[in-house]
Amino acid sequence: MMVTANRAFLDRYLDAWNAHDPAAVARHMAASAIYEDVALGRVLHGPTEIAKFVEEATRSSSDFRFEVVSLFTAGSNYANEWVMLGTNDRALPGVPATGRSFRVRGASVGKLDSSGLIVENRDYYNLAELLTQLGIPPTAPPEPA
Repeated sequence: MMVTANRAFLDRYLDAWNAHDPAAVARHMAASAIYEDVALGRVLHGPTEIAKFVEEATRSSSDFRFEVVSLFTAGSNYANEWVMLGTNDRALPGVPATGRSFRVRGASVGKLDSSGLIVENRDYYNLAELLTQLGIPPTAPPEPA
């Protein structure tokens, strides 16, 4: 049986992110889910790792949220264009809060499994733009030896 991605499910998924609710985000994930943040070079496996990532991602901004720009579904596949925005108003260990706002365009591309849960999701956005808006200079990758 093929499950069709739908707007209501994906809206609830982003609502969970916007509520800074890692457990609710994890409930949208299949047990075998793979979540990739391409900009950060991070690949997370399963709801537990993904929930920890959501907690990390929302920790430095009390008003972190996503706004949907457009959403496309085809069968069990989806593409969601969004704007990620908020204010860096909370310090992280070793990284003070800058107090600066950010607004970065991005997109998620993913697929649902046969039970209607997210089995894969890849997020694409410009990390250098985000860091620049926050006043955090991007660091160059290390030179090859």
